[in-house]
Amino acid sequence: MAEYLFRNSLCKNGINIEVESMGVDVNSPNRRPSRQTMQVLKEVGIDASEHCVNEFKRETLYKSDLILVMDKEHLQFFDDELLDRTFLLSNFAHSLRKWCVESGDMELELSDIEEDINDPYGKDIDEYRLCREIIKEYIDIIIERIKIARKSEMEDGG
Repeated sequence: MAEYLFRNSLCKNGINIEVESMGVDVNSPNRRPSRQTMQVLKEVGIDASEHCVNEFKRETLYKSDLILVMDKEHLQFFDDELLDRTFLLSNFAHSLRKWCVESGDMELELSDIEEDINDPYGKDIDEYRLCREIIKEYIDIIIERIKIARKSEMEDGG
């Protein structure tokens, strides 16, 4: 869900950044998203019907500039070498927001709680919607920070 929400937001904002998600608890490769995941994405105009869950691969991570995880338990899968670029999504978004607010670049509201994003798998559709909205809130912060950085680069002639 996070990958598709992130890609959709990047596309809407004309930002070209590669995003890829991997499952850390994938029982079988090529698993499709749950019916509920597809439904809550469709509700916001996103088609994930062609998506297959990617298996967790360390070699892909070593090529990544930034790794965002949904909960603290996911951090156990990362080598020390990757930890400097690995963040809990909620913490990363809160840190960006705080920095942007302090610098006067952003007045975006965000809930005060930094927390794991609970996997809604196996729960009712409302849990999937809640998860979608939480992820979207954090992605909006990241997108705003990217836009601020790009605007600053343009103003500086870069």
